[in-house]
Amino acid sequence: FWVKKQVKLPYSAVGGGHVMLLYPPDDDKRLPELLCHLGSSLQALGFTVSLDLWSQGELSVLGPVPWLHSRLDRLKRQGGKVVLVLTQTTWTRAEEWGACSCENNEESIKGAEGDSALSRHVDVFGASLSCILADYLQGRAGERFMLVQFESLPPAPPGGYRPLPRLFCGLHLYSLPSQSLGFLTELAVFAAGRLFLEYISWNYFTPNSPLKYDYCAH
Repeated sequence: FWVKKQVKLPYSAVGGGHVMLLYPPDDDKRLPELLCHLGSSLQALGFTVSLDLWSQGELSVLGPVPWLHSRLDRLKRQGGKVVLVLTQTTWTRAEEWGACSCENNEESIKGAEGDSALSRHVDVFGASLSCILADYLQGRAGERFMLVQFESLPPAPPGGYRPLPRLFCGLHLYSLPSQSLGFLTELAVFAAGRLFLEYISWNYFTPNSPLKYDYCAH
């Protein structure tokens, strides 16, 4: 698959974090295949991957919002990113959701991350839009979420231009496969940074830690 072909480093040097792939239900039959290929390629590079297509049983038991937050908790512990696939349906859903949310008082939205009542659609993607808005309102846009678009499945008509939905402002957007290296670099750097901070925190603040004494000795 093209993600593997773009990587020049050993696979074990790339991954290590968690990646959650999100997309809205779409009539385009090519999308599930592209997502499964992307997920499998990321796994081959050392990432762990969550994709609702692979978790239908768990989703039916937990429901969309609890399932989403269980994955976000894992991402927080392990480091990584939520990757939203930008399609025409994604674009439309985000614009509609943004217009709907503008009718709500901003103060009632803050702290309501994951509240499915703010979403017009009860599905994983719809629930994730609340999380994106919560991050944006807290000045953390782009910390957990990023965007990708498949060049074989463009979100806009050829030659057409439309600004990204306001809800997605601050999120990095990568076009695959041409920007695969940048996409993988952001995933790997973010995961490595989180793991490094956890390592430093655990070692330095743990009594009798060798790292703590080595640091103090200097």
